[in-house]
Amino acid sequence: MTQHARREGLRRAVIAVFGLGCLGAANPATLRIALSSPPGPLDPATARTPEEFAPASPAYRQLVAPSGGPELAIKWSSDAALRVWTFRLAPGHQFADGHAVDAAAVKFSLDRVLAIGRGNAGYLIDNIASVTAINPQTIRITTKGSTPRLPAMLADRSASIINPRVMAHAVGGDRAAGWLAANTAGSGPYQLRPTRGGGVILLDRNPGWRVSRPVFDTIVYRAIADPIVRGLSVSRNASDIAVLMPAQSLSRLERDPAVRVVAAPVPAYQNLAFNLDRAVFQDIRVRRAIAAAIDTKSIVRYVRGGRVSEFRGPLAPGMPGYDSALYPVRFNPRAALTLAHAAGVAKGTRVVMIYPGVSAETDTVAQYIQAVLAPLGFQLRLERLSIPAYVDRMQRGSYDMVLMGFVASTDDASGVLNFWFDPAKAGVDNPARYHNPTVARLITEAANEPDTVRRAALHRQIAIRVNADLPYVYLQQTHVANVVRRDLAGYRLDPIRPLEVDVLALRRR
Repeated sequence: MTQHARREGLRRAVIAVFGLGCLGAANPATLRIALSSPPGPLDPATARTPEEFAPASPAYRQLVAPSGGPELAIKWSSDAALRVWTFRLAPGHQFADGHAVDAAAVKFSLDRVLAIGRGNAGYLIDNIASVTAINPQTIRITTKGSTPRLPAMLADRSASIINPRVMAHAVGGDRAAGWLAANTAGSGPYQLRPTRGGGVILLDRNPGWRVSRPVFDTIVYRAIADPIVRGLSVSRNASDIAVLMPAQSLSRLERDPAVRVVAAPVPAYQNLAFNLDRAVFQDIRVRRAIAAAIDTKSIVRYVRGGRVSEFRGPLAPGMPGYDSALYPVRFNPRAALTLAHAAGVAKGTRVVMIYPGVSAETDTVAQYIQAVLAPLGFQLRLERLSIPAYVDRMQRGSYDMVLMGFVASTDDASGVLNFWFDPAKAGVDNPARYHNPTVARLITEAANEPDTVRRAALHRQIAIRVNADLPYVYLQQTHVANVVRRDLAGYRLDPIRPLEVDVLALRRR
């Protein structure tokens, strides 16, 4: 295929996705965002990944802003033990139906999250004991122990405040989760427009929003799986923002004068998890052999084009207690062969590795692991799964290894330690199904420790112990790259919420 023919094919693909009109002048009052996969469910209490919830984010607000400052709450305080917290609500916030955001709505929303017990609300479920509405503007939250990071936990999207009147849409005991999967009921500047499908999500201004006047009348989200078409949609002015651009597409986009690439490291990681319930992986020599056979530097350089960071976990740079020297694994194929032989790995030992079919890069990493395990004696079968099937298999423990992606909702160490090593979260969050009572105790102590120096020391102890057990091989820390039109001012990539857009900060140049 000639270069001209390829460009014409891509042009036609954009026309097919967006329609001819979108390739002409854009409506300045409409913000257009291209996602990499279909979003949903949109319910803050059940959405597990950032991209599932991203289109609903402009419709919701939390007590605490992502920055850690006030949002729906104007101020807060705690007792000396950091167990009883009091939040004072800011006046003037309304849901889309005109009802005020009050303490009863906050209590309803948090109680609902605790009762549903799914999604990304692990911090809240683990820590909140009770929620009490003191008066219409005051809420009291009592935690199970000292919880110095409660305000940061309440900034998570799972803690979004929802209009209690959604219970009119409840079916059985679902607490309106079915309705909220495709609708919104928040107090943010926008609300979801009812649509009939077609892969497009539209949001219009929330008539109850009184805080400021949004620039855009409408926000359009559309999923474009092909990254070339997704990037081209921004170049051709069919989208204003495209998210999750793979490394191989960035060089061309960086040369395009109409767009700019915005990239940053985020608390998202790719690991290889051993199912420790499987007999073959209960021998530490087998786990060490596989770890020594994997050249993470080559994955970073050749598979990801040097646009990610090598991850020497479980802590990431910037986390209290981080020290790359604590991770004992080094690429050493000769040592890998020696360990596998000593452990008695027979030639043709069959193992299954599952992974989510989200990108060509993930496919390449999976195939690389398959290749380097063969000399050790493993016959590795790869199973590329849809996200729902992948989640189901992890929950059931139906795998030998997982090439896992994990996105933390905070850059704090608790965002990984409280998931990967918690035996109560065996499955999606702890796919190694790891259990060490000493580590579990240290994690609880660290979560409840307000002194930063002592907390860092606890994190260091945790890292040493889990790395000795080696339930995971840490591969890479992700750098998210989004592409934005240059005529759109005010865009900033938030490392904690890299797929969400601060729509109130944006304007046309």
